[in-house]
Amino acid sequence: MSSGSGSPDTRHPRPDTLRLVILAVVFASVAWTTLPQLTALVKLAFDLRPLSLAGRRERLMGPFYASARALNRELPPNEPVAIVARSSAEGDPSVFLNYYLAPRPTRLYANGWRQYGDDTSKGRPRTIVLVEGYGVRRATYAELRDADLRTGRVSGREPLQTMSGRFLVPIVSSKDGHSPESYVTEATIVNRGAAAVTMTVTLEPQHVVKTLTIAPGGREEFYDLVYQLFRRNEIGWLRVATSGPVDAAFWFVNRGPRQLAPMPLLTAMPALPIRLPALPGAKLWLLNPSDVAVTARVNGEPVTVGPRALLQRPAGDAITIEAGDNIIAFLSRKEGTRFVFPEEPR
Repeated sequence: MSSGSGSPDTRHPRPDTLRLVILAVVFASVAWTTLPQLTALVKLAFDLRPLSLAGRRERLMGPFYASARALNRELPPNEPVAIVARSSAEGDPSVFLNYYLAPRPTRLYANGWRQYGDDTSKGRPRTIVLVEGYGVRRATYAELRDADLRTGRVSGREPLQTMSGRFLVPIVSSKDGHSPESYVTEATIVNRGAAAVTMTVTLEPQHVVKTLTIAPGGREEFYDLVYQLFRRNEIGWLRVATSGPVDAAFWFVNRGPRQLAPMPLLTAMPALPIRLPALPGAKLWLLNPSDVAVTARVNGEPVTVGPRALLQRPAGDAITIEAGDNIIAFLSRKEGTRFVFPEEPR
């Protein structure tokens, strides 16, 4: 509406003026909330300007890019690489690592070390690169396995047996089956005396020796004794000598289903004949702890066991061993992680 003089009505703002006011308010609110981020981006741009392309990537991508570049320089140009993710969270960086390691052939194990261990193909790369957090590095299968197994034990505080002098543990292990099976030897050793005890532990038949000193009142607990003491992923048996009494227990453990079997600590040889019951699906183990070969007669069949050897063969029927001094015989069955030993020592 206009006045009588014909001049425009100024009581209401024009639509374009109102639009500009609304836009100004919106812009001011957005600028107020984004100004800190915009300032940081401008500062980052100035910081990146003098850097090389590699330097800019390292600044933006952090330890992942820096460690990937270092690894690229370290590895031979045509070395096949197994990329192993520590956990599923590292799946995406593992995929990007392929780019930085090109043109090397790579194989991705996004489900971790167990997936790598299950790969028995001829094409499995020997070189392992671990992706963890925001970095990458070379690693070994034994190292990755140990990092997982060290998180706990299956055995608890079962009754311990007092031992002194010399004894044998007939079988020990640090080996893996198909995922999730990992066979380890767990052990607890306690010194309840007032003096330190020295233990000499020998892994046979490898004949590798390790010496332990257990302080008065001390306690040693192992989640994977063979690897912890000897840094080996192997099967064998133990010869143990102590300078004084200790309370000890050893278990053969399958970490996958969390099954365990206590191991006898042997101070004498079993009497002949040795009789073992029928156990379907079992293996017969023959241990010769002496330094000379021994021929045992197993169900009438001669079987020679080499010096310090631990020999396995199929079983199932009842077993009778009628000859072969210095032979320790026992059965094992995978199902249930079960062992059967002769009852009476000689």
